[in-house]
Amino acid sequence: MANIQDGIAKARADGVPDEKIVKYLAGLEDVGPGVQKALQDNVQPSAIVDFLSRSPQFRAGEKSPTSERVVSSALEGPTFGFYDELYGAATAIPKAIREGVSIPEAYRQGRDLIRGEQASLAQEQGALKTIGLQAAASLPLMAIPGIGQARNMSMAGRLARAGVTGAGFGGLSSAGASEYGLDDPRFYSDVGTGAAVGSVLSGATQAAIPAVGVGVRQIASRVLPPEAQNYAAQKVAQAITRGMPEVPGADPLNQAQAKLRALGSQGRIADVSAPTRSLLDTTATMPGRTQQAVDAAIRQRQSTAGPRILSGAEQVMGRKAIDVRGTVQSLIDERKLSSAPFYKVVDTATVTVDDGMYALLRRASDAQSKAQKLERMETGNLVDLSNLKVGDPVPMRVLDTLKKSLDDIASAAKRAGEANTNRVASGAAASLVEKLKEISPKVGGKSAYSQALDAFAGPSKLLDAVEVGRGAMKLKIDDLTDAMAAMTKSEMDAFRLGAVQSLREVAGTEGGRTRLSKFWKEPNTSDRLKQIFGNDYKRFAATLLQEGKMKPFESVGKGSKTAERLAGQADLGESPLQVLGEAAEMGVAAKTGMASPSIVQSASNRLGRVQVPEPVRNEIGRLLLSRNPADFTKLREALNQLNDAQRQQLVQSGVIGGQSSGYFLDR
Repeated sequence: MANIQDGIAKARADGVPDEKIVKYLAGLEDVGPGVQKALQDNVQPSAIVDFLSRSPQFRAGEKSPTSERVVSSALEGPTFGFYDELYGAATAIPKAIREGVSIPEAYRQGRDLIRGEQASLAQEQGALKTIGLQAAASLPLMAIPGIGQARNMSMAGRLARAGVTGAGFGGLSSAGASEYGLDDPRFYSDVGTGAAVGSVLSGATQAAIPAVGVGVRQIASRVLPPEAQNYAAQKVAQAITRGMPEVPGADPLNQAQAKLRALGSQGRIADVSAPTRSLLDTTATMPGRTQQAVDAAIRQRQSTAGPRILSGAEQVMGRKAIDVRGTVQSLIDERKLSSAPFYKVVDTATVTVDDGMYALLRRASDAQSKAQKLERMETGNLVDLSNLKVGDPVPMRVLDTLKKSLDDIASAAKRAGEANTNRVASGAAASLVEKLKEISPKVGGKSAYSQALDAFAGPSKLLDAVEVGRGAMKLKIDDLTDAMAAMTKSEMDAFRLGAVQSLREVAGTEGGRTRLSKFWKEPNTSDRLKQIFGNDYKRFAATLLQEGKMKPFESVGKGSKTAERLAGQADLGESPLQVLGEAAEMGVAAKTGMASPSIVQSASNRLGRVQVPEPVRNEIGRLLLSRNPADFTKLREALNQLNDAQRQQLVQSGVIGGQSSGYFLDR
């Protein structure tokens, strides 16, 4: 009988029609009468051939109790189709000894018994239920850790990875399902077919698993707050990961957390990358609480932008943008004190009028009366500068007072708009200063008068420097450069007071803040800032660059109202339950080999039309607007969970697709 079964299998494999096989069998001595009787009873040739191709043990297996047939079919899953062969091998020797048959025959009988059990159950229950039974028995295999990294892998990447896994499992499963031996080329054809089918089915299953998951999550996240929070955290973590540059060994969330800290107290998670801002923008266009929260955050950021810029300038300059006049008086008092040792030397010194000094006294004749009056009021000394001749002695203190009087005249003329008077008085004062530096006593090998002026140039000069500073953002760059070049150290301190006030005015308007944030591409602004801050320019530029990084946030949620209305309509559209049903249909199609690319794409489109549930959107908005670095712990946990799930899905789809491939072989 075994020879008849082998002959039928070979004939069918060679493509011999069942009618010819039956005609041949009808002429055999042992089975011929039965075949002829079956033909007289109008039994189809294919049914006759099917019956004779089955051994008595196969037919006995078909009549086994249901519980035994379920176990046999289930064990095909974790053994990848080799359970029938394993059973035959395990029972061959005891059966051969017990029944007096050869070991190969005993192996064949045990194998056929299991095959009969499996075939009859599949006929009764259908292929899909049998696959499900085997998949359930294979759950321990699905716990195998995924191979490689699935972090942030695209769907195309996951489909490719699942296809490779499915090819391996499909080839193994088909090797177990094949009825041919290792010496038969058809065995290797079965393995190749199984690998190809397993790859396709695993890819389709990989697409179906997330699709079904989305449908389930649509429902769960609407009614379970923890699920909504976890889903939202995964979406935000994925957006962060996409926005971070790929640095070997660097963790994207750690990179984002460092960027958030660098942005200061006003930085929010949405600021760390373009994808996070885009996600917030999309969420803000949909119904929910996010739009209101975004509007409030933008107002708060805009209202504090000016003070932040000003605070950065104050920190760099070491000066506060408070009442300038009061601060200047404090600066004058401070400078008087620090310059006192040098002015003490100057005030006690007497110099001799030479030709150069005599010429300077003549140039400053209009300021002499004021200087003499001040000297008389301060010291009681009566000095007549107009009567001095070459060779006469004169207190250096009086000459310094004369210089200050010239400063007063120049300053008053400048405020009055008398440019010529200002120019002449300033020139006379500058020439007198150079002469006094030249004839001044030395302190530490340097001119005492020069050191005194560095410490305190006089009230008028400091006030003038303040005014230059207050116009620093408006003056022509050449005028600003020239004015600063002539300033002493004390004047530069006063200039910075005015400059801070100037920046305060600029940063106080939205247009001014925009101008400052674009300094890096507008030389007219950057050149002024370089003059104002000098060696500290880069420090203040860092403040402006930081503000520039947060500027795009102000456009979040300001898109088209049409998009907002469409989002609202979609939110009232298809039911998640409806789409979940369609996802389930796609899963069934995938398992039966009917999942074409068009079916997968259609299901994906349907899933895409279901909006993220409002609880999830609200939580996404909350996370993206968060300024709390501690939220990164939640994001990291959610991302790890997502990565683990994706890795597991690769194995699951490979096992399911690979096992299913065995059903595509002719058995």
